Amino acid sequence: MASIDLDDLIAFRALAETHSFSAGARLIPISQSAFSRRIEKLESTLEAKLVERTTRRVTLTAVGRDFYRNISRIMTDLDHTVLPRLVDGLRNLNLPSRPNWLNALPAGSR
Repeated sequence: MASIDLDDLIAFRALAETHSFSAGARLIPISQSAFSRRIEKLESTLEAKLVERTTRRVTLTAVGRDFYRNISRIMTDLDHTVLPRLVDGLRNLNLPSRPNWLNALPAGSR
């Protein structure tokens, strides 16, 4: 079995929350074709259909809903544990000039 890429999980979460390939792609942001390839790759890796696609709508299959619930919990935990430490680590770097976006990030746990 091929490995699951974190970026594929991020794309799937965006699709599950927006119910749209175009909106999900904008949220990440990547091209819609790259976004679609990520979802197809994830389905292929899992050997499961996660979404039903029509020309107007995207809905999660039963497997997709279960998968979304599981990865949402895991990714929320990652957001709350890893991201604050990453932000703090970036703030502690001895950079010649501090990018403005770094100052806008929330402070992590110290």
